[in-house]
Amino acid sequence: MTEGSGEGATPTVAPDGRRRFVSIGTKLGLAVVLVVTIATAVTFVWFSRRERDTLVESKRKAGEMVADLFAASLGAPLDFGDQDAVQSEIENLKQNRDVTYAAVWPLDAPEPLASYAASGEASGTTRERGTRVSTDRVEIGRTIVGGAGKPVGALLIRFSLAPENAAYLQNR
Repeated sequence: MTEGSGEGATPTVAPDGRRRFVSIGTKLGLAVVLVVTIATAVTFVWFSRRERDTLVESKRKAGEMVADLFAASLGAPLDFGDQDAVQSEIENLKQNRDVTYAAVWPLDAPEPLASYAASGEASGTTRERGTRVSTDRVEIGRTIVGGAGKPVGALLIRFSLAPENAAYLQNR
């Protein structure tokens, strides 16, 4: 063993050709810093993603409640074929800034009886019942039931996830 060397020291060569030793304490300290940094980064990403999922889930639940209420309010107007009342309900729905598209179809009609599309928003064609969540929106389809308990139409409402995505990016 060379003078000045100890257990766990690793020799390195200095620019002038002499050998230096890096202590095991220095190596251990660097390893601990590296592990803590990686663990912190992974935890941060996981919690950020979880927060976004919570925001989207809240939007989905709120959207489903709005769609259910909207479908209930359209039962009588569709049952009686009152296009003005349907358009009035669409106008009420437009007050929600997060609604980017809404359409109401009478039973078996190819075109919507009334619809609303925010600027630049594509119209919807699906009448599938259920909820679909994508990266930028939540789409909710419902069957509209008339007074006799029979289906009289369908609706589609599209909610933007822009506020939730902006909050996620800001938190990140």
